[in-house]
Amino acid sequence: MICHRHILPLFYLLVVHAQGQTLTSVSTLLAAAAIQGDVLSVLSHLPAANTSQTAYTDFELAEALFRAVEGKAPLATARLILPHVGNLNVLDVHGNSVLHYAVKFNTSDMMLIRLLVGAVPSQPDGKRVAINGRNHRGRTAMLDAVDLPSHKPQARSADMVQTLAELGADLELAGRGPLTGTLGHITPLMFAADQRNEAAFVRLLGLGADVNATRHVQEERNGKVIDRQLQLSVLMFLSNCNCKPHEKDCRQRDERMLELAITKHGAHVSFISQDYLRRTVLHFAAERISSSDGQTPANLAAKKGHAELAALLRRAEAEEKAKMRPFAIAFATACVFWALLASCVCAIFYRLTSTRCRRRLWGVLSHPLWLLWRGCCSVGQLVTYACLLFVGSTLQGCLWFMSLVASLAPRAAQHERPADINLEDTFNSQLRKEQAFHKEASAIVGVRQSESW
Repeated sequence: MICHRHILPLFYLLVVHAQGQTLTSVSTLLAAAAIQGDVLSVLSHLPAANTSQTAYTDFELAEALFRAVEGKAPLATARLILPHVGNLNVLDVHGNSVLHYAVKFNTSDMMLIRLLVGAVPSQPDGKRVAINGRNHRGRTAMLDAVDLPSHKPQARSADMVQTLAELGADLELAGRGPLTGTLGHITPLMFAADQRNEAAFVRLLGLGADVNATRHVQEERNGKVIDRQLQLSVLMFLSNCNCKPHEKDCRQRDERMLELAITKHGAHVSFISQDYLRRTVLHFAAERISSSDGQTPANLAAKKGHAELAALLRRAEAEEKAKMRPFAIAFATACVFWALLASCVCAIFYRLTSTRCRRRLWGVLSHPLWLLWRGCCSVGQLVTYACLLFVGSTLQGCLWFMSLVASLAPRAAQHERPADINLEDTFNSQLRKEQAFHKEASAIVGVRQSESW
């Protein structure tokens, strides 16, 4: 007989399958109940506290733990499933551990991360959750915590960074970062600078992350990895803004993060990139960063008394403006032309709303339009005549060439006629000789027959 403890998980399994997930991702009733956050159903499918027998394998229990972490009640359901899982360091097909899932799907409760890291496997030879483990993309849980998608607030990201650091996560462990055109490993602080995650950036600096750490990033162009390596620093990630939808806010965050890194944590601004340009972060800053009140790094350097640095930065600014001036003029001209064209079109359509204006306009434009139509027809006729003339002349030329070839053929035959005549005479003479020979032979035969008679 089927009771309610089997009906509800079966219903959840059908609901999850209808939502687009396959039975390979939610293969058991326990996993279906865990992803729906049904604590009673999860508890009914697990063995009692004083027994170790269960109807599920260790792999199915680990799968249920993954579904519980990404489900509707992660802390309550994961707390029930954890004591029964023999190996807590199980990875999915992408190499993600349950800690990666907790950081990615959980944005509110930090207790879940502490619960997973502090959990002990039920089997003696089982492994605990690796807090510094990487997935197949080279991403650690710390990098996933620093990552800032649209649904994750900056404060929650900073809280995750704080929690992972307190639990023993390595702040300098490099992982794969989503850099455009580059392949390599970057630190969480570099990733926070690249993502403009100010809260996580400040928290990492407060936890003691090295602001002067550098990493070799291998460069990729047109799908091919080249041998030259770029050695980048945290300030270079800050100076290259990639927040195009919110450029103003991005620049304001750049100012605060740069000031914090340079003035309070001693970031080196004289670091030279190991590429063919050998640039410093000041070159990036002179090109891309300016404050909301128009202050550029050159102005700030001049105010602080660094005359040579100010001259260098102003020269770089002048070169950048000289490069961008033709594009700016062309863009401004296009904008003015587009505005005038749009105004004219709107005015014409507004005037055409009146019947009297339409009649007057037709009376004015009817004759020019008729002339334009006649002109187009004349041009079309001329083009047609030209095409016919070209085709006719081409055909006439072909016929003339064929007649020329035909006239040359009899002449060639005349040159070959003496040889043909000589052959015919030779044949006739040979034929006459044979006829004479046959006549003589027949005469001799007749004479011999008459003698015999």
